[in-house]
Amino acid sequence: MAVLGGYYFSAQNGTVTASAALNNPYNSRVTVDTTGFFKLDILKHVNTDTHYNIPDRRGRHVVFMARLVKDYGITGVRGIACNEHTAVCIYPDGNSRVFGDYPAYQNYAYFLQVNCSENPWPETCVQNSPFLWNRNSKTLKVYRLPGTETGQNIFDLATRERGTGGVCQDGRGIEDNSIQLTAHQWIEPRRFQFRDPQQTNFSQRFFLILLARAI
Repeated sequence: MAVLGGYYFSAQNGTVTASAALNNPYNSRVTVDTTGFFKLDILKHVNTDTHYNIPDRRGRHVVFMARLVKDYGITGVRGIACNEHTAVCIYPDGNSRVFGDYPAYQNYAYFLQVNCSENPWPETCVQNSPFLWNRNSKTLKVYRLPGTETGQNIFDLATRERGTGGVCQDGRGIEDNSIQLTAHQWIEPRRFQFRDPQQTNFSQRFFLILLARAI
């Protein structure tokens, strides 16, 4: 999953913690690669991250997204992230399901997108200065989905307007080196048709396996 998005953390200088990235978004270890490793249209504008909860990587993920906005002008950048032992499986029509062992474990997937369309650029994103991306508390929209054994919780990546079984959150930007997340009504939960995995051909199933997050 880590390199399947159109933009990804390359780790070419080693890993980076959330606190290091938030304190200096141009830390030499904050390396976001725009050279697509795989060419998957549904993930063309997506930046991915894994092991979201151990350690807490939410802060660095938002820094990655902000760097893509500032350095490359990619104002429509989106994010997908998973906690440990969680998989996001995406079908060719854009519908996705999340698998895990919730509620026994905190197996969540997160779908993020920039919310401040008029001026999406971060307020402070320069070398050797603490990062700030707030935009009147409207920086990001976040949809959090728990992963279950049956994968009944879904999110539509094609439209980014439909989801069932998740919690809508307002990513209120970065301030004082922390991400503020508040419950926010973003997507009205609605049921819609989801293709039976048994009805897909081999290439479609392979696409699902590619995106499944390694345990």
